[in-house]
Amino acid sequence: MIRARRLRTAFGFTGALIADVHTIPDQADYLFGCGFTHAMVTPDRLCDWQQARRFIQIHFQTMPDSRHSRFDQ
Repeated sequence: MIRARRLRTAFGFTGALIADVHTIPDQADYLFGCGFTHAMVTPDRLCDWQQARRFIQIHFQTMPDSRHSRFDQ
């Protein structure tokens, strides 16, 4: 995830970045905050991901562009 952010910030990459690893719906905001534009989701998990994107309102992970992030220090 750090590499995705680095591609965006240090190298100015503006194309699509697809997370093609095992992820859980709770990680969606973190993935997109790190610079990914898409996540590979298997058809049997699509409903879970859609629900998570709609209903998860509390975020425990610090986003990389936050002043609390360890990535920007």
